[in-house]
Amino acid sequence: MRMLILFLVLLMPITGCSTRSHENPLDPENKTTEGNPQWLTAVAQNESVALSWSVPAFRDVSEFVLRDLVTEDILFRGESGSGNFLHAPLPNGLTQSYRLELKLTDGTEQLFPEVLAEPGPAVPWVLDSASGQVLQLAPDARAVAFALDVRDPISIRTDPADGSLLVADFFRGRVSYYTSGGELVWENETLPRPRAILVESNRFWVADPVENRVVELDRGGAVVGASDSLDIPLLLSQGPGESIWVAEQTGRLYQVSPADRSPQFIVEGFESPVAMAPRPNGGVWLADALLEQILKVDPDGTVAQIFPNLPAIASLTPDPVVTDGVWISDRTNNTVSLLDGNGTVLQSLPGLAAPSRVSLSPDGSEIWVADPGLRSVLRFARNGTLISEYDRLTSPIIIDLAFPTP
Repeated sequence: MRMLILFLVLLMPITGCSTRSHENPLDPENKTTEGNPQWLTAVAQNESVALSWSVPAFRDVSEFVLRDLVTEDILFRGESGSGNFLHAPLPNGLTQSYRLELKLTDGTEQLFPEVLAEPGPAVPWVLDSASGQVLQLAPDARAVAFALDVRDPISIRTDPADGSLLVADFFRGRVSYYTSGGELVWENETLPRPRAILVESNRFWVADPVENRVVELDRGGAVVGASDSLDIPLLLSQGPGESIWVAEQTGRLYQVSPADRSPQFIVEGFESPVAMAPRPNGGVWLADALLEQILKVDPDGTVAQIFPNLPAIASLTPDPVVTDGVWISDRTNNTVSLLDGNGTVLQSLPGLAAPSRVSLSPDGSEIWVADPGLRSVLRFARNGTLISEYDRLTSPIIIDLAFPTP
């Protein structure tokens, strides 16, 4: 106890002592730091970790040390209380551990808690609706890599091939395209109210429910065609061949192809579409909020099965492992569950509050969940174990992953 009191006295800021209680950042009663100041950050990247530290100017500190706790190597030693260090190359999938150490002039030292980071190839994009931000998280879901210079978009979609991002801004009438590194490639401001968006390898699709049309864009952002005879198109999903599925608010389902952009009526009978997901055979899953059911639709429009008593479904996401499997975000039971093609629940993820969107790695080994109720993005293993969580968001409603191939 005597040593702790001595250390707290020694680490008074250069600006002088204060009469306010619990001002010292190392005091557990400090409301800002809770005794654990975040002076060291570790942002995982693909095969590397970006480290940065920034320590306020304190008296009686003679040296700063940044240590790799896996190897016990010293990555930095010096008198500077701020700096950056790229730790590379590192193997993906292995958790790295770091610690910031302060050496004091009296020969003692202060060891701060370890900071973890796990390099990996994932490119996770998040739409945080309350803050109006689009963020890219680190591939281990422990930190924010960076934020885009956008405000209040309505939807985002990732290109799984390279991690680039399409952003729809409904109120500003703008569709924007960014590289995986966050650089703006192009903007299209010819669509008055873009809402749903869909990314394909050689084109983009945008639904405008105010103009009652679905527009096809080339990879450069230019309009190459449109389907105009629709009635409030809300949802888009991949369909058979090069066609896409379009769900109207009025309860009708269409197919649109780039060869013939005239919407082909397929099926009706639902009332309030809230989510769609593609099936392996070119069909589609469709969730209906008012009828509280999920429809399993074949490529020709036949409703193969109806799964009732499923209210408050927020999203549908196809599973890459289970044949015709689909993950559902259930706001009634606050669960994310995997259904097989017959509607049987195979698995549910624990500890959620208001799950919104789900995104999976290509092999299904990782399941990411955006949960605005927890103000978090959670990263689960296939067996349901929570791997990591980023809990400093406001209201994350969309998570969309890419695992670019080298």
